[in-house]
Amino acid sequence: MRRTVFFWVAFWMLVTPLKAQTDDPPISGGCYVISHQPSPFSSFSPYLEYSRRGMIVWEITPTSAIDFDITPCGWEENPVVIIGWTDFGAGGEFGYSPDGYSFYPVDNPELVNAYRPKPDFVGILRIAPILDDIPIGVYSGMPTYDDPPVIGGDWKMTIWEFEITSPCPKDWRPQPYDILSFTVRFRPTIDHNGNSMARYITFFIESSNEPSFCLNACCEGYEECKKLVVNEYGESVYQCPLFPYCAYDEGLLWGAPGCIWHQQLMANGEIWRAMTIWDSDLKFMPNQQGIIICYEEPGYAIAGTMEPTTDATVQVVCLDYGAYGTLSVAYECDTERIWARLPLGVVDDDFSDPEFGDYTVQIPYDRKIDGIADCWQSKYGDYANEANEDSDDTPTGDAERTGDGLSAYEEYRGMVVRGVWKEFDPKIKDMFVMNFGAGYYDPINDRWVEAVIPNDAIESENGFPGAGMPLLWLLNANEGETVSQARQYRDAQGNIHNILLTNKRVNYLHGYAHLRDVYSAVVVPGTQLLGENSPAETFGPIWDVDGLPVIEINASAVEASVNG
Repeated sequence: MRRTVFFWVAFWMLVTPLKAQTDDPPISGGCYVISHQPSPFSSFSPYLEYSRRGMIVWEITPTSAIDFDITPCGWEENPVVIIGWTDFGAGGEFGYSPDGYSFYPVDNPELVNAYRPKPDFVGILRIAPILDDIPIGVYSGMPTYDDPPVIGGDWKMTIWEFEITSPCPKDWRPQPYDILSFTVRFRPTIDHNGNSMARYITFFIESSNEPSFCLNACCEGYEECKKLVVNEYGESVYQCPLFPYCAYDEGLLWGAPGCIWHQQLMANGEIWRAMTIWDSDLKFMPNQQGIIICYEEPGYAIAGTMEPTTDATVQVVCLDYGAYGTLSVAYECDTERIWARLPLGVVDDDFSDPEFGDYTVQIPYDRKIDGIADCWQSKYGDYANEANEDSDDTPTGDAERTGDGLSAYEEYRGMVVRGVWKEFDPKIKDMFVMNFGAGYYDPINDRWVEAVIPNDAIESENGFPGAGMPLLWLLNANEGETVSQARQYRDAQGNIHNILLTNKRVNYLHGYAHLRDVYSAVVVPGTQLLGENSPAETFGPIWDVDGLPVIEINASAVEASVNG
């Protein structure tokens, strides 16, 4: 009997070609990916269907693969093995990962449990095993038809990105009312199930909130605020009761500003333009289409889209020459807050890793995050490397003193000088001069008082004695804080003079806007202390930060010198 069976099987193998039958089912099998944490798009799925760009897809699990072929004993199952993997041209790599973070390429496709997408791949991903049978019956051990390799069933998932399309422009430095636009987007817009990726998007600003818009202006309306008027007692007073401290207008907090400029802004529905310490230097522009401002406090603001969307653009307005801050963008999901990041390989600070992404936009472009735009620092090199640095060394002046009292950030933020905003040079010592001999308007008598010392004379090279003077900035007399000081000077003949000076210090913001007072001088008309042929003389050390030097000018001598 055994001989008969053996002969029959051998004869069947000789005369029956090993070919697939018309009803021979192909090799079947596939894979799926286990989810080890909730997905931001499908919180309760046990499978991984969504993964962010650049992340390892882990843990890939093959399904049971089967193949049936006919044998002398009837239909019989063949063993099936994985001989490879495919991502259908997406450009990624299959390998092994023990934890979902580290990744190792492997030669044996049976060991594959992870997939590393191409770094810039975003879209619908399909992955599948490549299967082949071993043409031996599982139970009989008889040879069967050898099916060609096939691609198993594919696993579909969405590789997504939530991206801020670009950082702040590298050549931009802050200026009031400049508007910057930032765009964020979801990609792809449709997932592997045909559903929209649109979400509610939220924007966040963290910002500086320096007083006013530069170092020495009380507010944007400083020209109006500092005008003199006559009160009911016949006294000459400033038109604005808060001048020069409008930047501390607490009335804004409860809708009753004390500054006349702020009152005007409120009346015109433009209170967002206020530049006090209660206001951010970077704000979301009001009345943007499709955007609502949700929350604001000093240094912080939130805005969001009114409808779910895959693409959104927000406008940020600058209100200070020294503004700095960050923009970040997120959307809320069931399990966590998902943050947008800059494009692959783009970072705008020295503290983010290009491999993992930069999740904040520095405003302005500021890799050191020190509050100063890189484009300004690169212009001045070592003198502006640090925001608090004060290393001006030109000219030397009357003493070997480095710096002029203004930090690099303060030189960058600048001041209003004779009605015009100026930024300063961190290499050059700046000196601010009050001309108390200049003409002025007398509101009590409604007349202009003629100049005793013309401004042109002071700005002339003959207006100050000696060489090596710093860069001069002539300020109006009412741009400072009134101070009094008793000074004692010795003239050329050795006589001592005691003088009480009531004048103005240039920096009325000294104490909260500066490291220390800048070099300043007060120019007064007179001749009592001048040498016989000297057009001007300086009393007190120019570079004495604690004192306030006085420069007395012989107007007639200066005029004669200027006129030749």
